Amino acid sequence: MIGGAVALVPWVLYVSLTLPVQYEVHNWRYTWVGFDLFLAALMALTAYCGWRRKQVVMPLSFATGVLLACDAWFDVMTAAPAERGGSLLSAGLLEWPLAFVMIAGSLRLLRGGTAQLSPRRGRLAVEPQYSCRLGGADAPSLRRVRMAQ
Repeated sequence: MIGGAVALVPWVLYVSLTLPVQYEVHNWRYTWVGFDLFLAALMALTAYCGWRRKQVVMPLSFATGVLLACDAWFDVMTAAPAERGGSLLSAGLLEWPLAFVMIAGSLRLLRGGTAQLSPRRGRLAVEPQYSCRLGGADAPSLRRVRMAQ
């Protein structure tokens, strides 16, 4: 990942200097429809797995949040000047806040404890996490996420 991050710096500089300002895009409709269908499927799967308390809800929620943020970014950046206000409004009021909730929620579940499958139907059960407190003493975390009995 470090190598990829370092290699992207000159690539971004090259692309920023060589790409045309305007470009005719092919398969525009299929690109957006396909992306939105994938996003809708991921949202539905995340909701289902959350409702069923499946462990896989954590990475699904994170991925859904990332796709929502990407969707908002490309909606705003590709909007015509007359449509940019609506795109910014949609991104600012819906997509970016929901993306934040999805990503922060999945991270909170991960930090809330060590997630394990309970013996009952593969439901998510989160055990209390022990963390280092001031003075170096280990104590139970004040937050306990409990999703399954």
